[in-house]
Amino acid sequence: MTEENSKAATGGKTPPANKPPRAGESDGKSSSAGKSTPENAAEPASRAAHAEGEWRHPQQDFHAQPNGFGHLWSLPFGLLGPLLGAALSLLLVFILMWVLKIVNVVFQSALVSLMFNSVMANLQWFFAAFLAIGYLGYFSRFSLRAALVLQPFSSAVGTTFFAWMAAWLLRAVGTMAGIGFLSQAGNALGGNLPTIFFIFLALGFVASAMRAEQSRVKF
Repeated sequence: MTEENSKAATGGKTPPANKPPRAGESDGKSSSAGKSTPENAAEPASRAAHAEGEWRHPQQDFHAQPNGFGHLWSLPFGLLGPLLGAALSLLLVFILMWVLKIVNVVFQSALVSLMFNSVMANLQWFFAAFLAIGYLGYFSRFSLRAALVLQPFSSAVGTTFFAWMAAWLLRAVGTMAGIGFLSQAGNALGGNLPTIFFIFLALGFVASAMRAEQSRVKF
């Protein structure tokens, strides 16, 4: 096509030449290449989530996972929190036993009297159990690895302590009521407390291994 024909086709106007891109502008390809896709945007979040699984600040876990007196006392008092929580728990047990003793003045129950004497004679074991569970729960909040290692011990200690109290109750009721089966069950349960501890400790580590596999954390 000649120059006259092209001018006639465009109404006598010369078509504008392609202008170079201004500073700060880019063509569609470069701009689309610079944009982040949803997959790319999700990668930093996944890395942050994985990093959060590797290490968590204690204050985050205190707020996210409240745990009774251990949570209430550990939050403001830090390392002394579990000690204060154990002391408060022991004080509540002491008050409860004296309330039962006062009420038992009316009912004159031999079982309540025996329970009062036994608990008062073993307060040190109650305090030791409260203290162990409190500090195990406290240190398990510092990281996921610590939780995977310490939570099985906390569960085993709590279960063994409960089994010890249940064994005493079965023996006491069986002896006072003359039910030999209960006495034998209490003796069997009390004589296997170490076995109960290690069984629940092993089960706890199996659960921790499964949790570590899901979280992709080595411990």
